[in-house]
Amino acid sequence: MLIRLFPLKKISSLQLHRPKYANLRISIQRHYSIPGKGDVLRFSTTNGMEHFRNRSLNKGLAFTREERFALGLHGLMPGRVKTLAEQIEQSKMRLNMIEDNLEKFIYLSSIHQTNEKLFYGLLAQNTNQLTPIVYTPTVARAVKNHGILAGHVRALYVTIHDRGHIFRLLEHWPERDVIASVVTDGERCLGLGDMGLCSVYIAAGKMALYTAFAGVRPHLCMPVILDAGTNNQQLLDSPYYLGIRQKRVTGPEYDEFVDEFLRSVFKRFGSKMLIQFEDFGITNAYKYLDKYRNKYMCFNDDIQGTGGAVLAGLYAAQRILKQPLKNHRYLYLGAGSAAIGTANITCSSMAINENVKIEEGREKMWMFDKHGLVTKDRTDLDDQQKLYAVNHRPCNNFLEVIEIFKPTVLIGLCTVGGLFTPDIWK
Repeated sequence: MLIRLFPLKKISSLQLHRPKYANLRISIQRHYSIPGKGDVLRFSTTNGMEHFRNRSLNKGLAFTREERFALGLHGLMPGRVKTLAEQIEQSKMRLNMIEDNLEKFIYLSSIHQTNEKLFYGLLAQNTNQLTPIVYTPTVARAVKNHGILAGHVRALYVTIHDRGHIFRLLEHWPERDVIASVVTDGERCLGLGDMGLCSVYIAAGKMALYTAFAGVRPHLCMPVILDAGTNNQQLLDSPYYLGIRQKRVTGPEYDEFVDEFLRSVFKRFGSKMLIQFEDFGITNAYKYLDKYRNKYMCFNDDIQGTGGAVLAGLYAAQRILKQPLKNHRYLYLGAGSAAIGTANITCSSMAINENVKIEEGREKMWMFDKHGLVTKDRTDLDDQQKLYAVNHRPCNNFLEVIEIFKPTVLIGLCTVGGLFTPDIWK
């Protein structure tokens, strides 16, 4: 069927009342306004209530009188026209009425699922207040309660059972020009352990930060959860868990699964696609980074992103203290991929800039996790953690470790709050 398209600005309010325009399915502009990036216009051909259901097109009460008539929205909303700025202010007032941060997360998620313009406008104008709500630490509570919250998270869900037709699955994604994707399998989610599909909140939250902070258009982002099962028995026993109910697939079968996904995603979206690995188990995190870093445009945020940010902080402190990195003793609270990645990049910096051997740099670093001091006699360590295991008796008291080691640098890389008490600072 041939459809004539009329620019909204050339259709008068009188014309829009005429019957021949009543059911017209006209083209509208899909509009984003991102700080520092200007306005982005894309074209769509949806009509009526579809504009409310499509979060990318919905503007709430910001639709003008002319738009409401042209798009079949007249009578479907109150007569008041409210600008985006007014809606942001109203949403901010509603947020301030909510005391619990998890409830704030739920409220923001509901906005995100229905009105992208309002969500990103609200987040961009209140980054200091809302970033801890949209991402850590509040997202950890959302992950733990994912099954109960049961809110649909817009992401690509790829299961181990999809092997052999992942490319076809990728064709179901509604956007064709994706340039960035946060991919997680939830094996080591924050400090929570194996959270399986519940970790989809991590991928979606990080993608939201791409838009709010880097100005990447929302339609260019694709959160992905690779669901290969979970070894978290509590989740497997829960009637609310939404992931596949089986123990996590590992070994060559899982490696082939990841390999097919990466081949398919770059075939689907092109070689300029960026993949961010997030919250993979520490062994797989290093294995896949080493395997694919020179083949695809990818990085691991836990290993490289956190490590780079911490190293920048150390360099800033170095200018004040006037001491090289090799003169310090480093104690890490946490021994996951973020801690290991930070330690590795710090050792590499000392090797390159201060002529310190990697092995000597590691000797300056101790790590403490939920099981206590990382020592050589522990049997729960993976290969990367063993590199930083110290020859010392077991110790489960963080303050005691501080008194023994006497660190000059404390680095907190776990999601448990309140561990740096006044006694520790002293």
